[in-house]
Amino acid sequence: MDHEDKSGDSRGSFLPTLSVKRPVAVGVIFSALLVLGALAYLRIPIQLVPSGYELPFLYVGIPTLPSNPKDLEEKVAVPTEDMLSTVRHVEQLRTRVGESQTSFMMNFEDGTDMVEAYNEVQDRLERVRPSLPEDVERTFIWKYDPNDSPIFWFGVSLDGASERRAEEYFQLLTDRVVRPIERLDGVSRVEMWGARKKLVFIEIDNDLTNAAGLATYELIQQLRRSHFSTSAGYLETGRGRDAVRVMARFEDLEELRQMPVGNGYRLEDVASVRLDFEDSDSINRINGKDAVLFDIFKEADANTIDVTNSITKLLHEQMENDPELKNFEFHEFQNQGELILESINNLKQTAVFGGAFAFVILLVFLRRMRLTLMVMIAIPVSLLVTLIVMYFTGFTLNLLTMMGLMLSVGMVVDNSIVVVENIQRLRQAGESPRQAAIHGTAEVALALVVATSTTVVVFLPMILMSGSESLSFYLGKIGYPVCISLVASLFVSLLFVPVTSLYLGGRTNKKDAPSWGMMGLENLYRFVLRWVLSHRLDTAFLVLAISATVAIPFARLKKTDELETRLNDVQIRFDVPASMSFDEIDGHLREVEATVEAMKGEMGIESYLSRTNGRRHRLEVFLGEDENGEVVDREKVVAALKEKLPTRPGVKNQIGWSHKSRGGGASDSSVTLKLSGPDSKRLAELSEEVVRRIELIPEVVSVEADLEEDLIDELHLELDRGVAQRHGLSAALVGGVVDYSLRGRRLGEIELGGRDFEMRAVGAKAASKSLSELLSVRVSGSDAGSQLGRLTSARIEKGFGSIHRENRTTLLDIKVNTHQEDLEALSTTIDGVLDGLELPRGYELGKGDRFRQMKESEGDQQFALILAIVFVFLLMGVLFESALVPVSIVFSIPFAFLGVYWALYLTDTALDIMAGVGLVILVGVVVNNAIVLVDTITQLRSSMPLAEAVVEGATRRLRPVLMTALTTIFGLIPMAIGGAGIVGIPYAPLGRTVIGGLVASTLLTLVVVPYFYLLLELAKSSAGGGLRRRLLPRLTRRSQVSVPPPSEGVQPS
Repeated sequence: MDHEDKSGDSRGSFLPTLSVKRPVAVGVIFSALLVLGALAYLRIPIQLVPSGYELPFLYVGIPTLPSNPKDLEEKVAVPTEDMLSTVRHVEQLRTRVGESQTSFMMNFEDGTDMVEAYNEVQDRLERVRPSLPEDVERTFIWKYDPNDSPIFWFGVSLDGASERRAEEYFQLLTDRVVRPIERLDGVSRVEMWGARKKLVFIEIDNDLTNAAGLATYELIQQLRRSHFSTSAGYLETGRGRDAVRVMARFEDLEELRQMPVGNGYRLEDVASVRLDFEDSDSINRINGKDAVLFDIFKEADANTIDVTNSITKLLHEQMENDPELKNFEFHEFQNQGELILESINNLKQTAVFGGAFAFVILLVFLRRMRLTLMVMIAIPVSLLVTLIVMYFTGFTLNLLTMMGLMLSVGMVVDNSIVVVENIQRLRQAGESPRQAAIHGTAEVALALVVATSTTVVVFLPMILMSGSESLSFYLGKIGYPVCISLVASLFVSLLFVPVTSLYLGGRTNKKDAPSWGMMGLENLYRFVLRWVLSHRLDTAFLVLAISATVAIPFARLKKTDELETRLNDVQIRFDVPASMSFDEIDGHLREVEATVEAMKGEMGIESYLSRTNGRRHRLEVFLGEDENGEVVDREKVVAALKEKLPTRPGVKNQIGWSHKSRGGGASDSSVTLKLSGPDSKRLAELSEEVVRRIELIPEVVSVEADLEEDLIDELHLELDRGVAQRHGLSAALVGGVVDYSLRGRRLGEIELGGRDFEMRAVGAKAASKSLSELLSVRVSGSDAGSQLGRLTSARIEKGFGSIHRENRTTLLDIKVNTHQEDLEALSTTIDGVLDGLELPRGYELGKGDRFRQMKESEGDQQFALILAIVFVFLLMGVLFESALVPVSIVFSIPFAFLGVYWALYLTDTALDIMAGVGLVILVGVVVNNAIVLVDTITQLRSSMPLAEAVVEGATRRLRPVLMTALTTIFGLIPMAIGGAGIVGIPYAPLGRTVIGGLVASTLLTLVVVPYFYLLLELAKSSAGGGLRRRLLPRLTRRSQVSVPPPSEGVQPS
């Protein structure tokens, strides 16, 4: 027995003493934790992503009737931008001007009070409202909330129903499906898409109005003035101050038809009034059949899995049991509950395999089932304690907290391994089981506290990472369960393991002695360590040489911002020319549907969803199993689609899938360049040279400027003022007639049967169908008027279908599609080809958001790593009350990075966000072994010479170091090699990062840490010229430090 190292026994002896002396109390605590943990697991809320964070982002939308984007830019976008730019803390204001809506995306600085920002934006919209065109009836503001994302998305195909029949189905589904779903616990609302809206159409016949001597445009203004409701201030009465509202509203359609319009005529004499469906330019079809789509949202505190299970059960019951729904076909597209369950099962599977690997490793080293079980008990107890704390502190079980729990599986056994191994060592040395339990735990208590604290403190920089509040929030959700489980594992090792060792430790026998293999490994380690300590200059050169090899993988390592997802769907997007009619688009879409239908069995296609809305056209293919029951590789499906899809002049078929962290994009990596300046046409001209240069890059697949998609044919009608004056027509009147003929005119809303319907005045002739019909529209004034074609001359010119702006400057995006995964290398290549490009004054060319975010993310990770190392160093200095001890331990960190870069390089894994998180975690993990090793050496210094203490302390901790490292490494192997992930995002990069770092740091820690510890201690005791002689002896001179020969070394214990 080694009596010389008991100086540390009093440190940390309180908990192990309490554990041994009060076994019943400890047992009661253990049982209570199991019960509370089980209850917490059953009751803790489950959701896809954590809530509680307000994204510093607001979306403002201003819908208008279809109009020229250039006009909307001038009349809507610019005045609104001027007003919104006065809102405080706006970091970026992006604007998109479309044909029927102007949108503003407002990014705010981190830390902005979003409630206050929302109120300011609302105030600015009220101020700008009077200056906007009269057809702007409303504005809306959308604020991001994770609970605003639908948890269930499904569709119901209508089996070839006619358009009129579709509305009846819509009402039937509202009564038989939507209302029952809305009554389910946890459902907040249900939204439906695909049914046309009913409007009150006032269809004015120009021929009849001309015959009645009425001007159509004046008639529309009369209708607007005859139906209104407006506030007229306040009236002081005996009751107080009453609000006054003047109302002149039609009560029903018959009253509207009987409205006098002048010259003895009523409205019904010159127009038809009807309640009918609006014309639709959108398509929603499932497997080629008309469909209605549904989005279901949950309440904020509802359990996602419970809610989605209830929805699925209800839908199947309604479809099977309701006779009126028997001809409908139900299609489920997205179920967050299933995604969460799949992720949970993946995590469970990873944890089970990881735990099994750890069990085998422990059994190999400890060679006793009871001792192995003593260590393994730390896993369930620590995780249950974590769930208890999460439940009572309001956390939810989501994808991020589950990732934290998964990371904890291989780490929570480390403390128990060290305690169990040390207790057994003392029992073999002759101490009683009771004393060994107390002394063995107390000896390593400080080292365990320091090791656990360093791992926990590493998550502080993850939470404080740079200025990115959103990144800090989400990384904090990963770090919280890791920190709680590690602290719980510390208490398990100090409180439960000592008393457990009395009952499961059994008797000490020959089986407990180190195996011949372990003894041989210890002897080999002693030999290596003695050589290192005796040949310090040789060792320095060797360490530098090994470190220098990191240059090989570092120069070749791919860096990306992507998180590749593996959701099983394929998207086909259609870019069509603006001149293509709706019927032509529908015809092309049906040809594509027929092609996909023919591939269903062969390619394992479960269903496909066709959707068009305005100028957006796409078809989504959802994959399952093929005819042989096998899942078809998605790349094979994409290749087949590219080969078989029908082509049409002017139509571009783009096939890919959403695999980026932003949730969109094609299968090729794509980045953007931003060309900004005051004039849209000049931007289009400048973009041609940029595109030409980018196309010279071999890795670039294609380059697309926004103008290629957004250029449209514009019909310009130039008014002949002389002709117009002869007919008594003003330019404003002619413009108003054209506007009304093409778009109609909104006239407010009318209440019918308890529902509000929009009223819209439209022309009787379909003037919007062709140019000839438009030019035949009669414009009436003081005389009989004239046809529009005689008043104007028509010509076709190119215009923009949409206009993009950023921070009040017109912007043109240039999209670069590439197969190159390394964004950093691509950025450098782009800089090279654009070098020397001269732009006019006022025009700028810059990188897009992906490049900027990658640089920011890289800076955040570097900041977090530095901060983590500083925190670890300071914490060790405080707990060890030494500055030199932490320095010797910190030397183990760089060797972890050496292993990381080689591991990622050899496995062809990119350094992405997951790998970056693993790097930060490594800082706290890799120092644990060094802490336990140095703490043992420090304890032995009081009774041994320096070099002998270094050799003996390092050898004594060889077995626990190997056990803790190997259990963590093998526990992470399922994560590193499996295809499992979270919502399709594989976490293999994180596992490979941690494994690579642990392997390298463990092998080198056992040599490098004792080496640097010895050097620092020698430096501490040396002075003047002796310092150089002691630290850098000549190669031919033996060190004067006493290094015990093999025969003097302590035998394995």
